[in-house]
Amino acid sequence: MIGHSQGSLVGALVSRDSAVQKFISLAGISSSANEVIQTQLEAQSPLMAMAATPKLDSLKAGFMVSVPEPPLNMIFRKSSQSFLISWFYYEPKDVFAKLGKPILVVNGTTDIQVPVSEAELLHEAAIGSELYVVEGMNHVLKDAPADRMRNLEVYSDPEKPLSDDLVMRLAEFLNAK
Repeated sequence: MIGHSQGSLVGALVSRDSAVQKFISLAGISSSANEVIQTQLEAQSPLMAMAATPKLDSLKAGFMVSVPEPPLNMIFRKSSQSFLISWFYYEPKDVFAKLGKPILVVNGTTDIQVPVSEAELLHEAAIGSELYVVEGMNHVLKDAPADRMRNLEVYSDPEKPLSDDLVMRLAEFLNAK
């Protein structure tokens, strides 16, 4: 089972099934998603983060919220609130800690969405897991510069392949006995 970004948590949840023999997390978060969203908003705009905090807290507690004005309306639109409540319920590092199977935790050094520190926390939680940090790989698993604007250009470049280092390490992990 392989999960990327938010799919890392989904993949870990599915991997609780004994039929799944190995799990790979690609750019997954270690904390509850409400905390990660709060941190991302703080990096963009402290005012926006301040306005979002009570709504994030309410959703974390399981309660729907009123839809705010733009730009926060995209996060808190009515159609996604049930999903956010269910997503905020989980602490990924707690899920990883209970898997009890081979786990490879991967992140790239130029990922502008999920820092390597998140992978390190997942690795610490999952006893016996392997951590693999890909130098120069971004969130969409491609080689990219650290410069934010140039990094973002790679997101929409269909000609840019996945990181060779990533592909090689995935093959090694999946083929290992």
